[in-house]
Amino acid sequence: MVMDASAKLLKVVPEIYTIWNFRREALAPVFEAGGEPAQKASDTELSLTQACLVENPKSYSTWHHRKWVVLKGMCNLDAELRLVSNALDADERNFHAWNYRQFVVRLMKRPLQEELLYSEDKVAQNFSNYSAWHYRSILLHRLHCAADTTGAEHAGISAQLQGLHVGTGAYASSIPSAAPSDNSTSTNVPSASPAPPPREADASTIHGANASSTHEADASSSTERSQGGALSGGGGPESSGLPSTTGEFLGSATQQVPVPVEVLDEEYDMVHQAFATDSRDQSPWMYYRWLVGNSLAHLEQAKGTEAEVQARTILEAVLARETQRMRVDHLAADPNAKWPLLTLARLREAQGRLGLCAGEGNDTSAAAAAEANSIYERLICLDPLRAGFYKDALEGKAFVVVSALGSGTV
Repeated sequence: MVMDASAKLLKVVPEIYTIWNFRREALAPVFEAGGEPAQKASDTELSLTQACLVENPKSYSTWHHRKWVVLKGMCNLDAELRLVSNALDADERNFHAWNYRQFVVRLMKRPLQEELLYSEDKVAQNFSNYSAWHYRSILLHRLHCAADTTGAEHAGISAQLQGLHVGTGAYASSIPSAAPSDNSTSTNVPSASPAPPPREADASTIHGANASSTHEADASSSTERSQGGALSGGGGPESSGLPSTTGEFLGSATQQVPVPVEVLDEEYDMVHQAFATDSRDQSPWMYYRWLVGNSLAHLEQAKGTEAEVQARTILEAVLARETQRMRVDHLAADPNAKWPLLTLARLREAQGRLGLCAGEGNDTSAAAAAEANSIYERLICLDPLRAGFYKDALEGKAFVVVSALGSGTV
């Protein structure tokens, strides 16, 4: 009787986490006993949470409870993947759904290549879908750089599933045990980053001085630090990979293993297609700066080794190619486009500071720095709301070439 009453109330107001906690406490013995009653309880809770998500697709407490049920190992994970795919079709920026998708994908051990294709489809449907771009950055790093991070990944899952009793279901063994704490309302699910991600609500900070309120705190929970602030966003020395004065490297631990050069080249081509569609949309520019951060991290990784000369040559070619693309492909049609201008300034500033201008004829580091400063001066007039940021950039205070590509800084 009480369970029925609580279910009716949750369908009206699904955010009452106290009632969800009550249901978990009441159902824990049922799941522990197993058998047909446990299966019936699992089906009932899945049906209830689905009804509540129809009422409020962004209910923290509901998504949390559904994960608790799924971890009992009595549901069809293919059905869960279909459910979350439908949720993302309805709202492509629902960060709860993106998080839940990662959670399900990990449980069912879905191939990362299939998820990469899914992210590409979502990007193709809407180049403005920042969540899809960010998910792509997570997948690329896991696919190409995180082969030996299983232990850290499991530790991250364990830390983030506090309050989700694992149980003894069919696939429970694939998730490390976490101490049960049914009073928790944490909605963090396993992130596709090798280390535990920051809070979901911090996502908007990645846009720096150029942020708008277009995107809510979305993009698979680890947005802020895994996208980082390379080239087109604001930031200070605490987030900068190469501060302007000392050259000290302050990037994240995962920058030690950046995405391979050949993969980055393909991604550059993809993101330029998005720029050509609408250069005013900031979502692909956020992804672009992550790509450039990876390119720059290759040089940092090679410093002091025999590979440094080759790394400098490759990065020099990348920066020269990208500056040319900004000029020819994007600024030729609209010389005052803010994002291409700001990105060109960042690219030229990187060339000048890193001494990678030899490939452009008579170009010098001084000429690159001078062009970057002239662009910042133009942007003060073109984008007066952010004049303070551009003035700081002129003084070298906002230089952000490489920031955290992963989920923590060192």
